[in-house]
Amino acid sequence: MASKDHAHAEAGHRRRDRTGPRRARQALHTRARSVGASPDEPPGSMTGPRPATDDSGPGRATTGARPGSGPEAPHAGTIETGTPEIDTGTATGRETNGTGTGPADAPGPTDTDAPSGPGPAPDAPPFTPPRWLTWAAVALAVLPLAVSAVVLVASAGDMRPVGDLAITEMRTRDVGRHELLLGPYSRDGWYHPGPAVFALLALPYRLSGSEPVGLLLGALAINAAAIGGMAALARRLGGTGAMLCTLVAAALLVRSLGIEIVNDPWNPYITVLPYGVLLLLTWSLLCGERWALPVAALVTTFLVQTHVGNTVLAVPLLALGAAGLVVADRRVRGRRRGLAPVAGLTLLLAGVAWLPPVIDQLTNDPGNLRAIGGWFRSAADRTHTLTEGWNVVSAQFWLAPEWVTGQRGLTLLNEP
Repeated sequence: MASKDHAHAEAGHRRRDRTGPRRARQALHTRARSVGASPDEPPGSMTGPRPATDDSGPGRATTGARPGSGPEAPHAGTIETGTPEIDTGTATGRETNGTGTGPADAPGPTDTDAPSGPGPAPDAPPFTPPRWLTWAAVALAVLPLAVSAVVLVASAGDMRPVGDLAITEMRTRDVGRHELLLGPYSRDGWYHPGPAVFALLALPYRLSGSEPVGLLLGALAINAAAIGGMAALARRLGGTGAMLCTLVAAALLVRSLGIEIVNDPWNPYITVLPYGVLLLLTWSLLCGERWALPVAALVTTFLVQTHVGNTVLAVPLLALGAAGLVVADRRVRGRRRGLAPVAGLTLLLAGVAWLPPVIDQLTNDPGNLRAIGGWFRSAADRTHTLTEGWNVVSAQFWLAPEWVTGQRGLTLLNEP
């Protein structure tokens, strides 16, 4: 009996071995017919249309069809043997069981099926104020200057300048008409180094019909440009907060000085706000901003040529910024890109700006620059010590400085 049962079992195994490949071929033919291939062709050689997969993502089918004539390279998840191929799973996660009866179209696991926990909350994006708010803040800071310009135009009438303003008008009128090599006249018998201030005042003076009020409008334009420049530099370097702080400080300074000084083209007054621009340009240079070097050189030229006393204030800042730029440039870019182009442009612009006083020095004996140096070496007036100078400068950093309170002593000539 046991031998009979054993014989029946072996017969059953032989029958299953014979029917197993036949079922696999039937399943393969069924799949081939579903995609348009001939059932008699070998696997992987389909001549009918078949869906083309899209490379943009796994398992995404396109609507177009293309003919195939040769054996196709096996895709991911296909095991090639000498027997009919069995798909063990494609990029879509579908798999067959080799008999044609498995869940061939059942979706497989995807990345979206992974459990998602609460996780950390994303950081809120930084607040960026709209551009119109920036322009509104700058406009509010220069509003007193605009009101002053309107009042000056409305009340100009028959304005007749006297004193320094009359000399400034005479020199400004010479721009483009006569040789102009020197700056504002000094009562000590020499001129300030260069004519930069007259060149800047010439345009508003001509636009006003060569009227004296054009000089006052030019001073307002220079100071308004200085406020706008400080705001732009502060926003570039420190963001909106730094810009607003700068505008508040500029507004306090304008209030303390008084509008009658802000619209005065006298050389000690017209260089106050532009000096603030140089301070922020020095900051830019220390941060490695290459473009700031020629701009800082031009602003320094304007300050020194307009009033020689700015030499000890502006030139050290320019030197500090240039040295900081060299250090920052080497630290960020190494030695691959030198500063030769921007240095060449700076020297070119500075050379053109300083050409008039150099011509005067070479064509006159003694030249104006030599006269300035001689006066500082042997001035007849009483000289001040470094301690007195330090007291004046450091007083501007006390709790109640003059540029905030507006307290200052004036003489009968309205000179500090």
